[in-house]
Amino acid sequence: MRVAAASRLADTLIAFARSRRGNYATLTALTMPLLFMFAALAVDTGSLFLERRALQSMADIAAIAAATEITKAYRAAAMALADNGLAPADADDAHLPDAAHQGSSVQMRVETGLYVPDPSVNVGHRFAAGAASPNAVRVSLSMIGERFFAGFIPAPTIAASATAATLPEAAFSIGSRLARLDAGVLNAALGALTGSALSLSLMDYEALASADASLLDVLDALKSEAHLDAATYGDLLRTSIRIGQLVSAMRQVGGLELRPRVALGRLAQALDRSDARLQLDNLLELGAHERMPVGFRNPGLEPVVPALDLLSAAALVSAANGSRQIELGLDARATGLGDVSLALAVGEPAQRSPMFRAGGTGALVRTAQLRLMLRVKIGLSSTGLPPLIELPLYLELAPAEARLTGISCSAGTTGEPSVTIAARPGVASAHIGTVGPAEFERMDAPAQPRPVTFINTPLLTISGAAKTQIASRQFSTLRFDPAEIKRHAMQRVSTAKVAQSLLVSLLNDLRLEVRVAGVLGLNLGSAGPAKAALLDALTQAAPRLDEFLDALLAILGVSIGEADIRVLGASCGRPVLVQ
Repeated sequence: MRVAAASRLADTLIAFARSRRGNYATLTALTMPLLFMFAALAVDTGSLFLERRALQSMADIAAIAAATEITKAYRAAAMALADNGLAPADADDAHLPDAAHQGSSVQMRVETGLYVPDPSVNVGHRFAAGAASPNAVRVSLSMIGERFFAGFIPAPTIAASATAATLPEAAFSIGSRLARLDAGVLNAALGALTGSALSLSLMDYEALASADASLLDVLDALKSEAHLDAATYGDLLRTSIRIGQLVSAMRQVGGLELRPRVALGRLAQALDRSDARLQLDNLLELGAHERMPVGFRNPGLEPVVPALDLLSAAALVSAANGSRQIELGLDARATGLGDVSLALAVGEPAQRSPMFRAGGTGALVRTAQLRLMLRVKIGLSSTGLPPLIELPLYLELAPAEARLTGISCSAGTTGEPSVTIAARPGVASAHIGTVGPAEFERMDAPAQPRPVTFINTPLLTISGAAKTQIASRQFSTLRFDPAEIKRHAMQRVSTAKVAQSLLVSLLNDLRLEVRVAGVLGLNLGSAGPAKAALLDALTQAAPRLDEFLDALLAILGVSIGEADIRVLGASCGRPVLVQ
């Protein structure tokens, strides 16, 4: 009996050991504390992420508010947090409304400084704290996170920071002017540049010169006129268009009076068959607007430009793209000169910098390089010499440049801005000499004018050459107040070494070589009658030629040793998050 009982007990124990019933309940009981711990960690971790996200939102709001009132950045940031139910722990009664004191443990740090949106600079180094003229604010927030279940683990510190900057913009241009209007020369000049025949009247040109056009409105109309698929204004600027399409788009802009609209209609009809093309990114740069969809309007800066300036600058750029030259025969008899012929070659602005630009501090504009070859016939009164001599005058004008150096907003983003621009007129060189057609067209290399033969008879040959240069290595500072910006006032900067008389300066450098047939190499000297007669004729013609050349260059929008600057609009901007 005892043996049987012991055997049954052993069998029972073996069966119990082999049984799998109730294992899940056992394992659950053993692991449940661990599962509860991980669940608490997961819930608290998710909660901390939500707190971190909420804190980042608060930092963003505070940074934008502080950038709006950068002179009272800390107060503005504290008020923004208080309005959203979060009060900095160290804020006093002067910074917060009465209802905002909630005993918050949030620590806040506010730094003002200078933010430079330069793509070549690492993102982390674009903000420099403590600048004398700040345009940005960095707000840093930190607080102890809250744990709901995992109280056995110390609560971590969560932090967030945001940087907001106010980036004012200005639209400005250089050198695109028509100081004097003459319908005949303008028709010939613009017609040659665009490859068309123009017959606008002086009244038409005056109407265009007095009309302003919104660049964004023109671009909106251009997309429809040229049937373009451009998504953004930048895409539109990079698309090749015909200059006639640009004129047609300008005509569609609202707000134009009847006279300029009629003039643009006549011009568009004349340019309908012109093959002159251009990409507007060689002429315009719209800054932040280039990233905006076509038709979108930012309440900030909307660049405005005189219609005739836009037209003349576009004609110059289209001529540069097509290697087109102006060839003009001009009537200068009213000035006492003989026949005058003009050749004008146009190069693109240096480094493809546009003539019109909208942007922030550091934005640069340049004029196009120009070359002029003027041939004037001058009469000689001395007997025994030809009745007329030809004086070839070669001018080369390198690009002038202007840089936006500052935009001052006296009352934050609500004030009217003043603009400061540093400008430098281009180097101009003038020669008495001749340049071959192929060399004249090559804008990538300086021309080397050769001596000119004034008189070439069987018995007498007189040749000579001269050159002078007008240069400026210094930038001049121009300041535009809000009133000047509103009326698009023009300011001019010139070299400190502008010649009183270009031809007189050239004649002072004129070196003549006189040769008599049969006596090669014989120099007759300054007392030679032929040389004296030639110098006398050139000296008498110099003032008249200077006056004529000045008027001609003014009509073409060209100045020697000068640059004309206009600020066409400015905005103090709105605070935006940059980091």
